[in-house]
Amino acid sequence: MGFVSPTIFLIVNDSRYGAIKYLQERLFGRWGETELANPDFPALARSFGAAGFRVDSLDRLGSALTRALGHPGPTVLELPMTIDPPWEL
Repeated sequence: MGFVSPTIFLIVNDSRYGAIKYLQERLFGRWGETELANPDFPALARSFGAAGFRVDSLDRLGSALTRALGHPGPTVLELPMTIDPPWEL
């Protein structure tokens, strides 16, 4: 079997449609249907044969990326993080 290059999928998960919620609040003064019930992304990745890890904090993202780059196949990293708008670019 040949070399399989590492592929990393980073999910920054705020468990909601944050941008849509922000716009609904700004435009209409209320919001709805923006909270999500997500699957366990790392477990889902593992069920398909990929590696999957939850990263507990932004401080640990670097070491998680290093670990994922050492894996010979795909890796899903989930970073639970709420980033409230408005976003400055």
